[in-house]
Amino acid sequence: MIETNSKQTDLTIIGVPNYKIDKQAEYVLKTSHLFETIGSALLVKAANNFNELDLDFTKYK
Repeated sequence: MIETNSKQTDLTIIGVPNYKIDKQAEYVLKTSHLFETIGSALLVKAANNFNELDLDFTKYK
């Protein structure tokens, strides 16, 4: 599905599964053909914990 829908895109953003370290190499091997086919890809691995930030930029004027 990714290959079919992403062949003509400039950038494809793909989430990386949360595999344990010993399974990560297997993931890369299984998906290397896909990434060669679709061109530019950004792999994103989301964090599961976040800290709240104060982004009130008005105080920096």
